[in-house]
Amino acid sequence: MKPLLPLEVEGRLARLEARLGRRIRVRLARWQDEGLRGRLREDGCDLVLECNDVNPGFFWHVDVVRELLDRVEAGEIEAEVH
Repeated sequence: MKPLLPLEVEGRLARLEARLGRRIRVRLARWQDEGLRGRLREDGCDLVLECNDVNPGFFWHVDVVRELLDRVEAGEIEAEVH
C-alpha cells in the first residue's frame, strides 16, 4: 500500500525517477524490528522505499521517505533507517 505523501515529496519522487530512469515505489511494510523505521532496496529495475507501518494513520513516514530519498540522491541503492 502506498502511503499519502505531500505534493513536494511526490514532485521530488517524479524528478528523481526521471533523472535516474528508474521507477521508485514507496510502500508501507511491517517487520519485527521496531527500531527499523525504513529501508531502501532494489527490486529488479525499480527502487523500493519501505516505511514501517507501526502507527497507521500518522504521517511520520514522510520524514523517513525524505531521508531515503536523500540517500537515493547520494547514489545509494540499499540502506536502512533506524
